[in-house]
Amino acid sequence: MTRDYVQPQWVFDSANYRVLMPTDLYAATKELPPHLSPFAGANGAEDDGYEPEFLATIRKLQEVAKAARMEAAGIFFGGAGGGG
Repeated sequence: MTRDYVQPQWVFDSANYRVLMPTDLYAATKELPPHLSPFAGANGAEDDGYEPEFLATIRKLQEVAKAARMEAAGIFFGGAGGGG
């Protein structure tokens, strides 16, 4: 068993974005990623035309986590027949 020591922002970002953020981004010796409002980009870039670069990283993590949850639940979106 190994431990990763992280800065407190990891807890809040993980909770706000509902995905476990990578611990290497929040290591004690690292500069933290930008803190974004959990509502940032909620309406896409239509709000004011600005979408922070880190938001794309968060969305990718959320997509991967959702796919893993769906697979674990036995929900597949394959071709015809659906699998399973």
